[in-house]
Amino acid sequence: MAIAFDAASSATTTTATLEWTHTVGAGGADRFLFVGITWRANDTPAAQTLNTVTYGGQSLTRIGAANRVIGTGNRVHEIWRLINPPTGANTLTATFSAAVQAAGGATSWTGVDQTTPLGTEAQASGHTRLC
Repeated sequence: MAIAFDAASSATTTTATLEWTHTVGAGGADRFLFVGITWRANDTPAAQTLNTVTYGGQSLTRIGAANRVIGTGNRVHEIWRLINPPTGANTLTATFSAAVQAAGGATSWTGVDQTTPLGTEAQASGHTRLC
């Protein structure tokens, strides 16, 4: 079975809880849910931490994180996953240690290997200047 896109959703917040509805379709097997969350942390990345991410009450697993200092603030980015998420409309909830400016997005997929859905995480950083 080939990997196929199912659905996408997103939301923003300025509170300590980021919530939105994502609908995983019932039309495919071997489901997978990706969630990306980014927020502005005041002073240091530890000032506001992302404590939990759930979908329909099920806890997601953190895949990786990155922090980038921009001016006097930090931008923190985390990627989370859930293998075999429940179908239908469910609430995605990200809970922070304090109020933040945050945005989150989710995509669901079908046809994803349920034992080893991902390869090894890799990160890169740098600057691009357009002339």
